Amino acid sequence: MLYSCSHMAMVGIKGLTPVNSQLVSVLQIVRPVNVSHCRLCNRCYTQIDHHCLYLYRCVAIGNHRLFVLFTAVVMAAMLIFEYSCVVYVQSVYAGQALTDWSVITAVFATCPMMWSLFVLNGMSAVWTAWVLHTQIVAVSKGQLHAYQSYRVRSWLSTRQRLLNIVQFFLNRSPPRLRDELISA
Repeated sequence: MLYSCSHMAMVGIKGLTPVNSQLVSVLQIVRPVNVSHCRLCNRCYTQIDHHCLYLYRCVAIGNHRLFVLFTAVVMAAMLIFEYSCVVYVQSVYAGQALTDWSVITAVFATCPMMWSLFVLNGMSAVWTAWVLHTQIVAVSKGQLHAYQSYRVRSWLSTRQRLLNIVQFFLNRSPPRLRDELISA
């Protein structure tokens, strides 16, 4: 949920105590516990995960599911590209072993654009897999803050963690998030 700064100021005036809220130093107003201010967007969001510089948007409770799905689609596209490169090389060098040193040097000599994109895309796929992993681990623990998910030990069983992931993708909040949103 997006909070306008004026809405937060009115909430602060109506009596949020410093015990369950914090002062936003940039705006000099009191904000609820689950709301964070993004300096890049200059807006406040509920349950913010991070500001994505690739999308130039904040990933928060309203678009977190879409961000995870987008990351999964990008990962699938990268893997399809890697597979298509291997299929292309196999079709060009049919009948020869791709592990043969003469084939490898021929690929480097004749297809510099393809192998360089293959390597760069492979490195990007590793990074994207790490981002997707951290997001899924955070969701399985019932949290939206992926950067804090490794600090917090989860006492949930494997079944409960899988249920959190299923509920997340079915547009339902895990019980822990529902409780936090209701109390906010």
